[in-house]
Amino acid sequence: MKVIKLEVRNFLGVKSAEISPGECVVYIEGKNGAGKSSIVNSLWAALGGKGALPEHPIRNGADTGEISIDLGEITVTRKFTDKGTYLDVRNKEKMKFNSPQQVLDALFNAVSFDPQAFVGMRAAERREVLLELTGKRDELERLEVRRKTIFDQRTEVNRTVKNNAERLQALPANALEPVEPTSSKEVLERLRAEQDRLSSIASRQQQITNLKAEITERQSEIENNERRIKEYEQAIEDLKNQNLDHAEVMCRRNDQVVVIEKEINQAAPDKTAEIEAELEQVEAQNEKARQHKEAVELKEKRDTESAKSDELTRQIDDLDRARIAILGDSKLPVENLSLDGETLLIGGVPFDDLSTSEKLRLAIKIGIASNPKLRVMRINNGSELDSDNLAELEKLAEEMDVQIWVECVTDGAVRGYLVEAGEIKQPAAERASA
Repeated sequence: MKVIKLEVRNFLGVKSAEISPGECVVYIEGKNGAGKSSIVNSLWAALGGKGALPEHPIRNGADTGEISIDLGEITVTRKFTDKGTYLDVRNKEKMKFNSPQQVLDALFNAVSFDPQAFVGMRAAERREVLLELTGKRDELERLEVRRKTIFDQRTEVNRTVKNNAERLQALPANALEPVEPTSSKEVLERLRAEQDRLSSIASRQQQITNLKAEITERQSEIENNERRIKEYEQAIEDLKNQNLDHAEVMCRRNDQVVVIEKEINQAAPDKTAEIEAELEQVEAQNEKARQHKEAVELKEKRDTESAKSDELTRQIDDLDRARIAILGDSKLPVENLSLDGETLLIGGVPFDDLSTSEKLRLAIKIGIASNPKLRVMRINNGSELDSDNLAELEKLAEEMDVQIWVECVTDGAVRGYLVEAGEIKQPAAERASA
């Protein structure tokens, strides 16, 4: 069904308008404030129910208003008074329907009437429209939940793969070459033994120092005593005896010094540096072995997780193909249509990335699928479409057998119905005859 005749009286900015369109695209044109939007929106107000009605539908200065639409199979009349609105719907035989709005609701919805509304929707809203049109919402949502679960699993696996790869990359280039670890226990024992030996030698050397200090002290005592002998002759005998004692001790200490020095001279040279160098080689060897072991484990983990990621990717691809198959079986009039979460994709391209004409074409197809019987649509912002877009719109309307009402701002050439001060001033028929 299409609009055969539209009559509007005292609705919003319209004083009086009568249009009998013969074109697929009906241009309603004029300056801002002329009443263009009111004419186009009168279709929505008449057909859409209470939710489509403006708060004050009657034109300023008037007491009543009326919209009448002849759709061929039915005629819709909506009247406005200060007490409210009245709806009358009749068939071709002029028989009145008892539940007129139910009749219109079966024919009409916002998506089918306004393709720009579909274009302007958020991604989640478009998704809801498509799910309703497929009739397979539950099946698609189950697939989507399963896909998200697997996608999250793959994300976690890929994070592990990346982490293992980064750790593997940080190891030396030859870390994957096998290296046998060696034990540092025996070398450490030898190092400790050598340190103990050197500590003992150091202790003996300190003993020599102490003995020599004692010898020096004893020598000083002798000298002091000799001075005292000269000073105190009466004590010479005692002091001589003391000197003998000191001399005897000196001999013993000198003998000890000779023995200790001989032991030190016969001791093996310091091998600490040599042993420490050997220990460094052992530790370097063991570090290479550790790196090799870590590299092998990381490579195994990386390969395992990569295989797991590949399998999850395959499952996601299977689910995507299943969703595409369901959408294809739903007989939606759009090829290569799929959903990525809330995002509508056409041939893999997000809907929002399509050109203006491609978006309109798709929205019109969705509108027709949503309501194939009533082939009436509106474009409120036709001035935003360039000449190429409008030419494409006319082509689409003819191809898809749909009537599209387009509101355009103009103060120059007119291609459709010119509106001035709420009235039609230049109908299409007059232009044609002119």
